Parts: sequence; C-alpha cells; structure tokens
Amino acid sequence: MRKILHVDMDAFYASVEQRDHPQWRGRPVLVGGDGRRGVVCAASYEARQFGARSAMPMHKARSLCPEAIVAPPRFSVYQQVSDDIQSIFRQYTEKIEPIALDESFLDVSQHCEEHSVKAGVLARDIRRQIQQKTGCTASAGVAPNKLVAKIASGFHKPNGLTIVTPEQVEGFLASLSIGELWGVGPVNERRFLSLGVTTIGQLAAFDPGALSQQFGHWAPYWQKLARGQDDREVESSRGTKSVSSEITFDENVESRARLLEALAAQSEQVSQRLQQLALQGRTVILKLRFADFATITRSSSLRGPLWEGPLLYGRARQLLENQGELPAVRLIGLGVSNLSSRHAPLQLELDFEEHS
Repeated sequence: MRKILHVDMDAFYASVEQRDHPQWRGRPVLVGGDGRRGVVCAASYEARQFGARSAMPMHKARSLCPEAIVAPPRFSVYQQVSDDIQSIFRQYTEKIEPIALDESFLDVSQHCEEHSVKAGVLARDIRRQIQQKTGCTASAGVAPNKLVAKIASGFHKPNGLTIVTPEQVEGFLASLSIGELWGVGPVNERRFLSLGVTTIGQLAAFDPGALSQQFGHWAPYWQKLARGQDDREVESSRGTKSVSSEITFDENVESRARLLEALAAQSEQVSQRLQQLALQGRTVILKLRFADFATITRSSSLRGPLWEGPLLYGRARQLLENQGELPAVRLIGLGVSNLSSRHAPLQLELDFEEHS
C-alpha cells in the first residue's frame, strides 16, 4: 500500500520574513510588489484574518489590512530555506516531487516498510526537523495517494497534520465542499452547484448520465477524484516534463501592467524551482485564460537553454506583447518545458520561434 506525504509550508515567504525580522512576528505581513500594480506573493496568517490572500492585487490587500507590513520578495533566501527542507526529505526517500519552493509530495512507502514505521510518525518527525532547521512550520497530509494527501495537508493549517487511511478516504472527502476538490476552480464549482452538487460526496454518488450532460467526457474523471481514486506516481525531478506557475486573479484583469507584474513574480518562482531541480529549459510557455474561460497558450522555442528569472520574464513579456489587445484575463501562467539537466554553462541564442 502506497504511503504518500504532502508537505506544505505555512505562509512560507511571509513566515521566512517574520523569522528574519523578529519585530514582525505576530503582525500582518504581505510579501510582494508594493504600489497599485503590485501583486501579493504571500500573506501571513495575521494578514489573512483581514481577507488578504496571495495573488491578490497589493492595493486591495493593503486596503483590507492597512496596518500590514509590505516586504519585497527575497527569492534567493526562500530558495536556501527550500534547499534545507529538501535535504530533510532526502533522509527518507528519493521519490520527491517538489511542486513549488514551499510544497512537495513524498512517497515514503519503501522507508516505512523497511523501518517498520508508520507514515504518520514519519510526518511528525519531518515537520519537527523542518521547524528546528528553518524556524518555520509546515503542515502535512498522509494518505494512500497524492489527491487525498494534498487535500489533507490543508485540513488543519497552520502547523497541522492530517492522516487519512485507505479505509477513511471516501468518508474523509464526502462532507467537504465541492470547491475543496483539487482542480475545481470557480467556474466548475458554479457548474457543480447548478446541479445541486455542493459536497464531494454528492459528486461521488451523482448520476453518471446526468453528470455527462454537463461535463461531457470529463464526467468520469471528476467522479473518480470525488471517490478519492488517484493512481499518479510521485515524480522525481528526472520525471519532470515542465515547470510552471499560475495565478488566478480574484477579479478579472484588463491592465497590461498588472499582467506584466504577475509575470515578473512568476518568472522568479519558476526560475527558483528550476534551480532547485538543477534543470534548464528550451521552451517558454505563456498561458492565458479569459473571463469567458477560453484559454490560449503561446510558446517560444530557443536554440539554447535558460533558467534565469530575467530571461524568462523577457521571453514571457514578448509573448504577451505579441498578442495585441486582449479581453479581460482571469488566469495567467508561465511555464518552461523541453527540460534537461543543468550541467553546462548557459549558452543562449536570441532567435526564437513562436508557436500557438
């Protein structure tokens, strides 16, 4: 039986800033670009009490929480802390799938079997080591698959641990709101609610034919998730096909400057993860989802690999500017694919081709 951990740092960037600035502890902290065009990268739990959230425009977050301290992001510091956390993970398994600087899946099945230790005990030890080494807390979910472990890790945040055994999976999911199901965004949530589906359990038991009328060939996929069925493996960096970051705005965005601000933050985030995984890529991908939920992707393929934030931003910005006038944007994403191990000096040629 697989034993999967999802470890999620609590308000990671903001927690690091509070750690390094003791006078900020217990006070609301927002990490991100200041000014009206800035975007919140992270909000401390004190700031969240006022409604501030990551990916929110900074001016809106500051209006909700005027007393908040605004700190510019220090990605090199967050990267070092993330590296420390990864070193702890490697004591227990090589099957580690980082999905952000502050978030990873671990398959600890073999370690638990070889050492006759329960996954919950292992998760407690990992969380304790993280706090001792970094001064920051982490929440974790333990489950037989990635889907349930991901949901479980957010169940008792901050500094929480939730363990879901195979026998408990459907019962654990059943009473949760449909919006808690991994992958259900605002639009799909409204579609489920229009069917009277308000909980994951209701989706699991819903008539497949009626569900297909609303979701087509996606209906079996959603019901499989609602029943807690997920056979995806934890993929180490060698299995990583792309590295990306997405932001769904609280309000649809028409300002090109706001989109560029978001791309700048995403470029740094993607760059830091590429460095964490010792990877580089040849294709930069821009993803845009509009207010009507229509989605487009644009990409540029280069002759040489890259991983550095400013170069990623330059490519992404050019792709965005090439689109001309755009309708209101609800989601923007930046990704890098055609990955390879970064073991040679950067050799970048500036010519590239754009693809739809």
